Amino acid sequence: MSDAVRPTEPIASIEQYRDLLERLNRDWRIEGYVSADGSLARRALYRVRRVLARLLGPQETFNSELVQLVNTLAPILSSLEQVERYREALAARERRMETAFDQLRAEQQELRTVVAEAGPLIPARHRQMLLSILDLGQVTVNDIMIPRQEISAIDVQENWDDILDQLRQTPHTRLPVYDGELDKLFGILHMKRVAQELARGTLTREKLIEVASSREPYFVPESTALTVQLSQFQRNRRRLAFVVNEYGDIEGLVTLEDILEEIVGEFTTDPATITHRDIHPERPGVYIVNASATIRALNRALQWHLPTDGPKTINGLLLEQLETIPDPGTTLKVGDYQFEVLQIADNAIRTVRIHAPAVDEVTATG
Repeated sequence: MSDAVRPTEPIASIEQYRDLLERLNRDWRIEGYVSADGSLARRALYRVRRVLARLLGPQETFNSELVQLVNTLAPILSSLEQVERYREALAARERRMETAFDQLRAEQQELRTVVAEAGPLIPARHRQMLLSILDLGQVTVNDIMIPRQEISAIDVQENWDDILDQLRQTPHTRLPVYDGELDKLFGILHMKRVAQELARGTLTREKLIEVASSREPYFVPESTALTVQLSQFQRNRRRLAFVVNEYGDIEGLVTLEDILEEIVGEFTTDPATITHRDIHPERPGVYIVNASATIRALNRALQWHLPTDGPKTINGLLLEQLETIPDPGTTLKVGDYQFEVLQIADNAIRTVRIHAPAVDEVTATG
């Protein structure tokens, strides 16, 4: 107990005693609630008992005040003891979880070693698939999602003829439907149903809204691991999900095919098909790239080594480096890669020219 509440002379009146209790309680709250070793309740309880015994032992006149003080402090001490027990249980659980994670990481590393040392016993493609499965838990939906601005969706407020053209020309089997802005998403439109209504000549705006509303959109947090999301797709019998940030805003779209492609590679007969969409070779070692392409996709397609521990897209990477929206013609270097901004639109970098280092020079057709 501090000197602020230690009596220096006998207590002569009930007023002095009440003042002492008030100061004792105030000082005890400051010192008792903060404990370096974490034993909050026990230390506080022992100290209060000791102080009360020293100060109030022979003074039977003030027994009623003592009872009142104990009755006031008892619920607090009880709560502190419960908190302490809960804290100890949480700490033990965290230690068990950390031990389990360490064992899992060790097992994964052992599996990696086994796969790597298998050599000719496992075909190279199968070996890569096994390694990709081991990496799946380290990748989140945010790493592989289709960015918000590239989501193909239908706005029911658009001109009806434009909506019909979009329905006829879309290569997708499912289309999100929203009202005015993407964050007002209300349903998913399956093109099989649309084809049936078009064949009957019964497709109207109202019917389209009705069909889309029958399938509610499915949302997932941006930090969800791919292993978790794969299980959720299976459990919920879904094939696509909308990725949302901490504020509930839609950041992008992830599909079952996106996750499977992380394991087996692109679903295409020509491995270069994906690069034709976002990567266009200009000459050996130089590429024209869609800046919305993900860094992971470029690294995988061209065997590059761009940093993946920050922004997910080329646009995000360059904006982070420049800390401003650049003008066309701006050049900068990230690691061993030289970037030149070619096109800007809607406050974002749209197209860039990338000069790869000599050791990484590969053609987009591999």
